[in-house]
Amino acid sequence: MSATSLMPNTCTLTPVINAQSSASAGMTTTFGTQVSGVTCGIQTSGGFEAVREYRETGRRSFNCYFPPGTTIDIGYMISGVTGSSIEGMSAKFLRVTSPIQDHAGRGAYIMVTAEEETQST
Repeated sequence: MSATSLMPNTCTLTPVINAQSSASAGMTTTFGTQVSGVTCGIQTSGGFEAVREYRETGRRSFNCYFPPGTTIDIGYMISGVTGSSIEGMSAKFLRVTSPIQDHAGRGAYIMVTAEEETQST
């Protein structure tokens, strides 16, 4: 059985490009070309709660698995997650928080970590 056969989901990957504005010298964020229908496996790995501006907030973290050769990096947005075992994720946005890891050490799949994001693409 291949590692890819254990990835029951598909998603959309969007690169995020940060640059310095020539007008204000502040940071600007633009979104690159989306790639839809990417095979993946998304699994909740944990979460945390915090108090921000006198409100309780929570954010979940995820382990995200992809076939080898998938182009993904820190800051990428993962959205439109569909497939089994991922109830309610189709409207969520995840931001990649780690570089690609050859998690198994055999080139069978790659893994990144991601956190739930409130911003959309």
